Amino acid sequence: MRQERGNVAVARPLTPTSTQVKVKKQPLIKGLTVPEKLLYIGSVIICVALTVLVVSRYAETAELNLAIQKADKEIQQVKEANLQLEAEKNKLQSDTRIRQYAEQNGLQIIESKKISSAGKEKNTP
Repeated sequence: MRQERGNVAVARPLTPTSTQVKVKKQPLIKGLTVPEKLLYIGSVIICVALTVLVVSRYAETAELNLAIQKADKEIQQVKEANLQLEAEKNKLQSDTRIRQYAEQNGLQIIESKKISSAGKEKNTP
């Protein structure tokens, strides 16, 4: 602490004792060699190609999933339409509706005879 107060009893050299200037060695910055450049460029190209491949596969998968969902929706709609048509068919084929239609149009119902598909009448008991 005394040295900081400017004590004159302590001898200090006015100049530094070593007159040699220390030069720091700066490392030489070398560029990449041609094979290293080719290796890095090849690695980048391979990575980009793999990325494009993975993304394209993902896009195809998403497109197929969308098509499957659309097909499932259409199948469900067709099933619902088939159920409605089946119900309507059963309603139209009911005996009571056919009898009502026949009576409304002035047809007579003959219960004792049935007509075969060949056009011949058959008597039924």
